[in-house]
Amino acid sequence: MKKFITTITLQSRGADKLCYADDTAEGKERILTAFPIIQKICDTAEEGERIKIVAMVVGDGKYRDNYNSFVSELDELKSRKGFEYELESIEKEENEHQDTVISFFGDIISKIEDGDSLYACITYGTKPMSIITTMALHYAYRIKKDISVEALIYGMRNWHEADKPLGIIYNTTSLFYIDCMIDRIANMGVSDPQSAVKALMDMIGD
Repeated sequence: MKKFITTITLQSRGADKLCYADDTAEGKERILTAFPIIQKICDTAEEGERIKIVAMVVGDGKYRDNYNSFVSELDELKSRKGFEYELESIEKEENEHQDTVISFFGDIISKIEDGDSLYACITYGTKPMSIITTMALHYAYRIKKDISVEALIYGMRNWHEADKPLGIIYNTTSLFYIDCMIDRIANMGVSDPQSAVKALMDMIGD
């Protein structure tokens, strides 16, 4: 199943809606959204398909309006694209204490199943939230069966055209896979690991 993991914005007034583009934007529908993961869903969800979204929400209801905006955008996209979705929220208090962060991690990995195709967005949330989202992808890729990590993205406003509602989606999926390969290279005990990593980087860069 296609599974999308994201954190709801912590901005008190909500996030600006932007039209996001990335290096695969050609020929794809661009939409105005406050959530980059919504653009990724637009890119990948197909008519008649059922997908799952895992949304992390912090603040004990403080950012409930942002969550409701997320759901509203999902429903609008669903009606236009014809897919079905299941939405699960993971809600915690607003702090960065170790026990809270680790609890988030445990909740995320409990939502991942064998055979999933994973898409994750680390645009919003605290720095630890981005780290545990990436950790969850590593867990799934190394521990679960038949997992594919399709995208690890973050979005930001295009400050070169700040007067327009334009955003950029940066795709860091290749960095995720380089990190995974570094683990394998270390476990293999190769004689010149730095050269092996450089060759990997050159291959992915091409």
